[in-house]
Amino acid sequence: MSSIVISLIILLVIAGICLALVIIHSKAGERRKNSLSHRLKKNAHENNMVLSLIEEFKNFIFGLDSESNKLIVCKADDEHIIDLEGLKGCRKQKKWLHIPAGKGTRPETHLEKISLVFEFNGERSLQELVFYEYRHNSIFQMHEIEQKADYWELLFNQQIKIR
Repeated sequence: MSSIVISLIILLVIAGICLALVIIHSKAGERRKNSLSHRLKKNAHENNMVLSLIEEFKNFIFGLDSESNKLIVCKADDEHIIDLEGLKGCRKQKKWLHIPAGKGTRPETHLEKISLVFEFNGERSLQELVFYEYRHNSIFQMHEIEQKADYWELLFNQQIKIR
């Protein structure tokens, strides 16, 4: 009888520890998102930008100012503004990673990243906005993230046609 009680106590302690770890992890993720959102809004205000659309991801957040035609991107360690004036085109790009599987077999391919590539008129270089990266995102998020990339590609290309 006492071994059953001890087993139940141990089981409850382990379940309690697991629950505490899940709660701590979810709160840390929420704090990171709130911090990125706050930094995005602060930087937009400092640069006299009014964000008409905002998109949040696990590792970064960005916002579009349709009036000034600028995109502001905030990551955990980086913030930058992409001026969309002179934007010639925007395309979704998938980069594949080829992993050798051994002699006589074809290499395995895995999706490394999904990004939007901005092409500009003139001598400005290409700019890239990475949506999915296999190191930072789950494979189960890939479809949803790709749909978001498709949406933003369409939106940016429609803005080009309007101008």
